[in-house]
Amino acid sequence: MKDRWFALCGIASVVVELVGTFIQMGSKDTHSLTWTSSDASIVKAFSHHATTVVWVGAYLEILSMGLFLAFAIWLCTRLGGGLFGS
Repeated sequence: MKDRWFALCGIASVVVELVGTFIQMGSKDTHSLTWTSSDASIVKAFSHHATTVVWVGAYLEILSMGLFLAFAIWLCTRLGGGLFGS
């Protein structure tokens, strides 16, 4: 039964990550900064406060990383045994 919960964590991490990404993409307050962004566009992006929708999407993505970490640790111990699969 415990194995099913951790396997579900792996699937849930992907689903929660996609939901968080789509929530942030749906907000017009999200900026797409890259390595080649100009200084002016970076200043403009950081000069505005993030909305609640952006924060919800970001928290969902952080939750997704926690779910994936639980899945990855379980998988390492299951396949390799010992301390995180040695």
